[in-house]
Amino acid sequence: MKLGVICEGPTDFHVLKHTIQAYFNPIQIRDIQPPLDAQQTNIAIDAWGGWEKVSEYLKSEDFLILLENMDYVVIQIDTDVCEHRNFNVSPISLANTDHNLFYELIKQKLLEWIDSAGVPLNKKKAKRFIHYQKLKKRKISTEYIHKIIFAISVHSLECWLLAYHDTRPRSCKITGCENALSRYFKTVRKTINKNAKDYIQHSLDFKDARNHPRICAKSESFKIFVDQLAAISA
Repeated sequence: MKLGVICEGPTDFHVLKHTIQAYFNPIQIRDIQPPLDAQQTNIAIDAWGGWEKVSEYLKSEDFLILLENMDYVVIQIDTDVCEHRNFNVSPISLANTDHNLFYELIKQKLLEWIDSAGVPLNKKKAKRFIHYQKLKKRKISTEYIHKIIFAISVHSLECWLLAYHDTRPRSCKITGCENALSRYFKTVRKTINKNAKDYIQHSLDFKDARNHPRICAKSESFKIFVDQLAAISA
């Protein structure tokens, strides 16, 4: 199986990679956006990460090519900037009162970006697409929805790490997770910095699906993500 990952950065990529590996073996997991260096620890030279680059990639012809060549594509995005004018999903406070509706609004925004890509205008390039004639009449997201796995992290992927590592009883935390995670590690005499090495180390347990229920109990967005993976692997 070949799976491409579109995410905000290298730290996100490795948490996603470990989570995906819990459900599929063997599997080829490719860093698509942002492209990473040979060690997969930093963004490649002349490349950029961030949520706006996720949006840009989903609207590109490259994404259409990716959908044709991959069995599945994981799309990850944090929702902490959803009220930004270029994201335009509000209010962010909706996640506190109706998580499912908030999640669905974010998902629809991703689909909107995908559908805005249109189809290739260059006829030679268009020949690469098996379903080109269908794409002219149907939404891209409709044609390829069976290949897309959503990893919408509310409001940041650090909330997933926090839900796993901080075992103290508490309600699901969706804001300030990066700082809360750092503070928690200090209480247990550990550290976590915003780099691939630390995120690889602290997400190794995500490779075992038996560790996922404790995260799902505190993070609805993580549960939605792994439920998709479990359904495909069943």
